[in-house]
Amino acid sequence: MLPAGHVLASEREPLDIDLFARVPAPGSPEGIAVDSEGIVFVATSPKQGGPLAGPPSKVFAYGPQGELRREYVIEGQDLHDPFIGLIGLAFDGAGRLYAADVAPPRIIRLNPRTGAQRDYASLPDVPPCSTVSDSRECSDTVRDLAPLPDYPVFAPDGTMYVTDLNQALIWRIPPGGGRPEVWFTEQGFESLFGPNGIQFLADGRTLLFVLSTQSSPAADPQRSPGLYLLRVRRDGSPGLLRQVWESAPSDVPDGFALGRSGNAYVALAGTSGNAVAVISAAGEELARTPGSEVENQLMEVPFDQPASAAFLGERILVTNHALFSRNADHYAVLDVFAAERGLPLFRPRFGEPAIDLAVRPRRTAVGRRTCFRLRADYRAGGPLADARVRFAGKRKRTGPRGRTVICKRFRAAGRVTARVRAPGFPLARARVRAVPAR
Repeated sequence: MLPAGHVLASEREPLDIDLFARVPAPGSPEGIAVDSEGIVFVATSPKQGGPLAGPPSKVFAYGPQGELRREYVIEGQDLHDPFIGLIGLAFDGAGRLYAADVAPPRIIRLNPRTGAQRDYASLPDVPPCSTVSDSRECSDTVRDLAPLPDYPVFAPDGTMYVTDLNQALIWRIPPGGGRPEVWFTEQGFESLFGPNGIQFLADGRTLLFVLSTQSSPAADPQRSPGLYLLRVRRDGSPGLLRQVWESAPSDVPDGFALGRSGNAYVALAGTSGNAVAVISAAGEELARTPGSEVENQLMEVPFDQPASAAFLGERILVTNHALFSRNADHYAVLDVFAAERGLPLFRPRFGEPAIDLAVRPRRTAVGRRTCFRLRADYRAGGPLADARVRFAGKRKRTGPRGRTVICKRFRAAGRVTARVRAPGFPLARARVRAVPAR
């Protein structure tokens, strides 16, 4: 008998299910991604924080046949947060892994070769749109909930889009990291589990994403759970929203993977779920595997709230989150034979994130009070808001256009260094020279 994950494709029937690998402590696997060499990365979301502190999340790396090769302990998590855990994963073209972290709400970038980790972006809590009268970013929700980043996906140009489960929105993060902006928000996506799994179609301009549960009763418009299409217009703004598949209320669709046929293989985590549904590009449900809960329970490891899906060759690997049962025997990755390959993901290449800091004027006279205009931009393009600036003993933050002003009178000649920091970026500097007054 071949070990799990070793069954030859030619010997399998379409939608046959096998065990790929078990997931050790802290268990509760949720996110999954496969690199260009067929190494499978699985992120854990233990959600066991609290007064006594829970275990940190880990990312496990498996070989193509399910053999555990390496593990990474995630740094900087709030171990007292009850929702601690990683969710969705994505790769860039340089083989760096990006993980959506709940506590604190951020995107982490992990170098699998070195194990080095850094924050790529921090996701803020924005107020409900009904409570603000100015142009500040907001979420079109009735309640004010903390951010909960769920799934990240890259566009061909390196822009990252991230669903926010709590705030009923999709974030957009510039190439190379930096300040996220609210790209799309709608009250209809305020629900128990809002915008969830997300992926680009082959055109690189159309996003397909999941709404897991029905809109909250007070939301307007009301949206039913299922799959939605949303196009990125040429000017970068969101286009018209269109639902392509409506799930049953108790299905609770979560993550999904797209095949080259256009079929979406959707993990169903609800009470009528515990299966993978095959949805055509036209929105027709073609099949479910297993076909019933009885069939599910007869498996060596049954589906127990499956969460995320990723292609490995002609197989779809699905994480078994087992959030409510907490059954350690169910912490596993299952293997569904799709008999087709996955749609290639966009994995753009871009350099290390960096900030350009400019100061004007660059020169002043000793004894003269001068107001210096500082501007921070992320090197991939665009202003860097809310960056921390230190200059001449003063501290300020940049505004929405990446700008701030610091006024100072120097008592002695010499050079003074301005410094700027932001999550996910190395320190940037610029110098000003004070010269003797004439």
